[in-house]
Amino acid sequence: MVEIRPMRKPDPMAAELEQILRDLTEQHERLRATSQRRRAAIRAADPGAMAECLTAEAALAQRIAEIETRREGLVQRAIERFGRPADAGADWRPTISWIAARLDEPDSSRLAALAGALRELIEGLRAERLAVRDAADALASHMRGLIRAVESRLNHSGAYGRRGVVGAGPAVFSALDLTT
Repeated sequence: MVEIRPMRKPDPMAAELEQILRDLTEQHERLRATSQRRRAAIRAADPGAMAECLTAEAALAQRIAEIETRREGLVQRAIERFGRPADAGADWRPTISWIAARLDEPDSSRLAALAGALRELIEGLRAERLAVRDAADALASHMRGLIRAVESRLNHSGAYGRRGVVGAGPAVFSALDLTT
């Protein structure tokens, strides 16, 4: 004889949290791909591609902010549903892992795994963005060096100014006296 178990009613908070985690993961994966394209654009010194990447990153950041607003609403409902720990300070905020641990299985394990994967993605993205920032700084430094080299070639005196860079210098006027 087959045992019939009653169907467990889905937890709306678990479903909403799962959707938020999936949405955040998707947007952060797009952000990582855009960051990698920007790094390639910097490597190629392609200002048009860099500008496209910056525009795409701004749009992604806006979408992430909208999802974070949804997450904040869920966090408030979780505090109402589960309460605050007795030893929680005034600035305590529940984490996704804390909320997931208070939900029933299998939701708890699935959400904890999604949260862990998102955390790893964000840490990897943070490292990628630091590398992109370093590449952008190196490109900017290189461009400043090129500008200084051009300025020094165009400067008649070759002397450095107060700021430690070669200034354009005064114009040199030359004439030939044809009357004597």
